[in-house]
Amino acid sequence: MLGITYIERHALALPQQYAQGYADSIECTVCPAPMKAERMRYLIQHHPAVVPFVQQHIAPAIQASQQAMNQIGAALLPCFEDRA
Repeated sequence: MLGITYIERHALALPQQYAQGYADSIECTVCPAPMKAERMRYLIQHHPAVVPFVQQHIAPAIQASQQAMNQIGAALLPCFEDRA
């Protein structure tokens, strides 16, 4: 929230995708930001050359994220079993 306040106070220009309904984006076309439908639509429209890269790597990234969440869950769940 402080970032938006600073931007408004200093009348800074925002990246064009903010006006297109993708308001939580940075200017980078390939970054570790969460992939959402809005981000894909923006990339398809404005940076079509990176779309094949994203399509190729999205499934392995999702699988790696799921594995990490499973490991975190396996480590944390025993901590809560005694409290049930």
